Amino acid sequence: EETFIQPILIPKTPQRYYFKFGKPVTTAGLYEEGFSKDEEGVQAMYDGVKEDVEDGIEWLLRRRKEDPFGDTVFRTLYEVASGGKQAPTFNP
Repeated sequence: EETFIQPILIPKTPQRYYFKFGKPVTTAGLYEEGFSKDEEGVQAMYDGVKEDVEDGIEWLLRRRKEDPFGDTVFRTLYEVASGGKQAPTFNP
């Protein structure tokens, strides 16, 4: 007979959410202009959007590492100790 040993799960403490909104990608009217048939133009647009998204993710990851109040426990302690004042965020 086998003995079942349930795995022990230790959940991670939630952290802040980080968002960055990039420049809008204008696509209005491109289909009517036949843009979808221009393979080089489509690839150039794709590469540009991909680069912008990758840069944004890299920026967010770098900022998350630099955030002194990213840890929920430390941030909560700070906010309680300061009388409910919200912990500061970073400036873009």
